[in-house]
Amino acid sequence: MRRTIDGMVVIITGASAGIGRALAENLSGRGARLVLAARRLERLEELNHSLGGKHLCVRTDVSRREECENLIAAAASRLGRIDTLVCNAGYGILRPVAETTPQSPINPYGWSKLMTERMLADTAFAHPINFCALRYFNVAGADPQGRSGQSTAGATHLIKVAVEAALGKRDHVAVFGTDYATPDGTGVRDYIHVSDLAAAHVLALEALAAEPGRSLTMNCGYGRGFSVMEVLDAVDRVTNMTIERRLQPRRAGDPDSLISDPSRIRATLPWTPRYADLDTIVGHALAWERKLSEMRGQP
Repeated sequence: MRRTIDGMVVIITGASAGIGRALAENLSGRGARLVLAARRLERLEELNHSLGGKHLCVRTDVSRREECENLIAAAASRLGRIDTLVCNAGYGILRPVAETTPQSPINPYGWSKLMTERMLADTAFAHPINFCALRYFNVAGADPQGRSGQSTAGATHLIKVAVEAALGKRDHVAVFGTDYATPDGTGVRDYIHVSDLAAAHVLALEALAAEPGRSLTMNCGYGRGFSVMEVLDAVDRVTNMTIERRLQPRRAGDPDSLISDPSRIRATLPWTPRYADLDTIVGHALAWERKLSEMRGQP
């Protein structure tokens, strides 16, 4: 029997922006009791206000053990039981990528995810907890209602950079590498809408609660990749303009292609993506970027 989210206590680290914020908005709407944690308390309080002011905000630097312990203690003393969902992974260059694909990260970012996933598995073996590792691919887009989106200054995510260029915030988009083993020579990635990813988190949390003795590891992507040039073409279509591309050498640590095999998550969870369309992802990212400019008083 599936347990509902209503009334569950969930700690969300990195809750002030991006994936964490999208997940907070989703869970709050389903009645969860949230502990919102991030480094910038003012952004947590702004998020909490938008959610009705009913959640606990805790300024936390998760790289510091003492602050993590204080976060857990605060949550336990204020709200009682804690349910957690942690998602990490790291792959190499093989495609399409199934959960059984050997994990051979080729950059520090991937290694950090792999180490976290191994620690979760070891902890679950030694203690009575279960976990879900959702292996994200390239998260993109923004909340369809315009409540949140990527707002990090100096972002490097391709779709974020491209819509900034479309709005005149950048004068071009750099294309790093045109000699990859892909149809047009540019890197291929599996882009997933942030709202579909948030929905997958909610379903995974319900599955963990329904079967406390089972842990899960699942890819979270659409199973289709788009090249850098295809993404830039989509931005051109959505904006009805042409953004300038500047060809640059490859960057170290960038694989040719990363495309998920989402068979397991589709077989395990009743997850049906709603925004698995590149132009839709770009359109939501563009709308958020325009709203961000308005909020910041930019032209």
